[in-house]
Amino acid sequence: MSNYYRRLCQPEHLHSAWKKLSKKKHSKGFDQQTIAKFESELHRNIREISDQLRSGVFQFTPLLGALRDKPSGGKRPLKIPAVRDRLVLKAVHLLVAHRFERYDLPCSFGYIRKIGCADAVKRVRDLAAEGKVWVLEGDISKFSILSTGRCSWIDFSGRSGFGVFRT
Repeated sequence: MSNYYRRLCQPEHLHSAWKKLSKKKHSKGFDQQTIAKFESELHRNIREISDQLRSGVFQFTPLLGALRDKPSGGKRPLKIPAVRDRLVLKAVHLLVAHRFERYDLPCSFGYIRKIGCADAVKRVRDLAAEGKVWVLEGDISKFSILSTGRCSWIDFSGRSGFGVFRT
């Protein structure tokens, strides 16, 4: 068993992950267990997860599918993990995230701590002000930031997946 996996299995590490987990009280996954219910038996739940991880029998539960309204209209599909799975995922994240920070690039804005959409918008505007023109290729057919009114400088060419940033 690797050092990382041994640490993942430790109840102390799972407790640390619990402290850092986003806790929306009514959030529940496929198993219908809420944060509050999980927390009411926290020590038992963590001990059970630790034992299952250590013995190699832990399995993630299926994701709960849900549709949420988008501000621009339409629906956005969500997949919601069970509370116990979120805890294990957070525990894994705490163990390995620092190992990947060296791969963060100045042009990367997704899934990087303390960096978000506003930083990406600012960076593109700064580059445009320098006279740089960028072509973006990607699936932006359901790009929801357009509803904020902050991206009037995106000119879509009409071809799915392509847009040119302009000031």
